[in-house]
Amino acid sequence: MGRELSVGMSGEDVRLLQNLLNHHLSPPLPMLAADGWFGPQTLARVKEFQKRNRDYPSLMPFPAETAPEFRRPLKDDGIVGRLTANVLFDARTVCTRSPVLFSPNGDEARARRPFLLASAIGDADPAPAGDPPGPPPARTFRLVQLQIGQQATANPWSASPFVFTGQYVLLAKNDGRPDFLLTAGGQVAINDGGANGRWTAQGFVQMGLGGFDQVKLFGDKLDWFNPFVALMLSQNFKNNFGPQGAPTVGLAVGNQITWTLSSKPLPGTADDKQDTLSLFLNLQAVTNTDLSNGQSSAPGGQFLLGAIKTFF
Repeated sequence: MGRELSVGMSGEDVRLLQNLLNHHLSPPLPMLAADGWFGPQTLARVKEFQKRNRDYPSLMPFPAETAPEFRRPLKDDGIVGRLTANVLFDARTVCTRSPVLFSPNGDEARARRPFLLASAIGDADPAPAGDPPGPPPARTFRLVQLQIGQQATANPWSASPFVFTGQYVLLAKNDGRPDFLLTAGGQVAINDGGANGRWTAQGFVQMGLGGFDQVKLFGDKLDWFNPFVALMLSQNFKNNFGPQGAPTVGLAVGNQITWTLSSKPLPGTADDKQDTLSLFLNLQAVTNTDLSNGQSSAPGGQFLLGAIKTFF
């Protein structure tokens, strides 16, 4: 950071500051949004970092040629100058002889666990550092999606020229790891032919993974790899809205390919973008069990092609 940072400033150096604060203080404190703006939340987190590491420069060993000002304790003034930046960029992990963890409610929580930077080790034989802090907790977002498309199924062959799906999605974003999606929804399909009735209603739950950014072909807009597993309950209907046959329960395993038409950042983030409008191709292997007699079908292929509108 080449300049002194304070409230009201913005830029990539502020974003770097926010990422460093998240590295040192999250958990136990919640993650800061790395949006590049030095606002009230960033100010509070800087003061907390300075307070916890107030004695860091005077207690850690420094070579004799180190400038005297680097030995002075930090001030919890919320300004990121040379002294605070010096501590922020130190990645050493140390452990207290009598481990006492910071507790947000003011109570002391004793445990054998290290914490970054702030430490009163002072002993000639300090206690060894423990395991490094784990990864930050996943950030969860709630999405509502509407899909319109066409579907074809093999074994037995059937086609649905119009399929409408509404679903509620919990999206867990994991820094450096794949995203996790838990989806619940309903689907109505208008069928072409009478083998499965004139229309089909379906409810489903689905678990999937996403965010595999390393798979890039034809630019960043095409997302090739979004595997999932789904459990479905379906009922076919006649023209007069009466049921045709018994309901079936199905299990599907597949992958969805999407092409981004538009996107925007998720709430509270600057870089985590989510599609708001996209085209998709859903490929899956499906097996169904008739709930009236327990008979299961051999796995058959199914594909669904259409568009997704996402709200958040």
